[in-house]
Amino acid sequence: IEFDTSGHIMDANDNFLSIFGYDKEDIVGKHHKIFVDPKEAASKEYKQFWDRLSKGEFVNDEFKRYTKDGELVWLRGIYNPIYDINGKPYKIVKFAIDITSEKLLKIEKQKNQAELDSQLDAINKTIASVEFDLSGFIISANDIFLSITGFNMDELKGKNYTDIIPEQDIDKPQTTLLWQNLSEGKFFSGEFKFKDMHGKELWLNGTFNPILDWEGNVYKVNVYAQFNTDEKQKQKSLIGTVNALKNTTPLIELNPDTTFKNGNELFFETFGYKRLELRRRPFDEFVKKGKNLPAISEIFESLKEKQFVEYDLDFIGSDNKEKCFRTTFSAIYDLEDQIAKIVVIMIDRNVVLKV
Repeated sequence: IEFDTSGHIMDANDNFLSIFGYDKEDIVGKHHKIFVDPKEAASKEYKQFWDRLSKGEFVNDEFKRYTKDGELVWLRGIYNPIYDINGKPYKIVKFAIDITSEKLLKIEKQKNQAELDSQLDAINKTIASVEFDLSGFIISANDIFLSITGFNMDELKGKNYTDIIPEQDIDKPQTTLLWQNLSEGKFFSGEFKFKDMHGKELWLNGTFNPILDWEGNVYKVNVYAQFNTDEKQKQKSLIGTVNALKNTTPLIELNPDTTFKNGNELFFETFGYKRLELRRRPFDEFVKKGKNLPAISEIFESLKEKQFVEYDLDFIGSDNKEKCFRTTFSAIYDLEDQIAKIVVIMIDRNVVLKV
């Protein structure tokens, strides 16, 4: 396309016209600004653009323009001043190619990259991450990982995965298998252990993510995880408490409808029942009815308002003999806050009285 030095259109070839959807008579004599966004056309920069061209400067760049129908077109090209015999510019010829598809793809890629960067930034602010090469050597780690493990990046960089896990885990087949699977592009999710700079065991819950290059080959591994060491210690403590109860106290579990679900070995030894003969039997069949004792249904109804309830109950064994126990009922809830089961702990009443 050709312009005079003030920007008015003098001529355009068929290629230009087909891209922009104009006939030649539609544009000859009109100003270049018909291809430009109105805000840009009214800007100081646009005026300076034509001042430069009128003085004989070349302009080589990528340009955002609009067709007759208002659709966006990207051009890559050059505005080339043409001189008369006196050495003064008398017209401007623009040579350009349509790069709209290429530009939009690039913009979309930049948009996706910006979105990915934002997501990674959010992850790095909320979750621990560490990056390994395929041999298991640490490339980088974020501030959360460093603050919890106590390392600084200079100390951590170059260490191997085996340097930051407990010694007893280094030679385990699972460790070798983990890195074999990761090198093959297989994803891993679950609980795993690291150790801090003092050798203290740290529990994490997260993922090992193989990262692929543009040819689809794994070239590094990113780990994203949340540290749950405190929760793991509480869990171990709770398991220890439960095991202690199971080994010293008769204990049973009931379904929400108050039928028998399960019991520990001490329960079966104490009462002489077999596991299968109790399956789904109503709990109140084992309890002697008393004048001052509320109905079993009332006991379970009260669990909806209390964490636990406690009564002295006389239980009937398989030999029809009665045994008195201080009995605690505790409700266990599911994720929807519905009673999933009821745990019943029995302490021999004679032991309680002696204490």
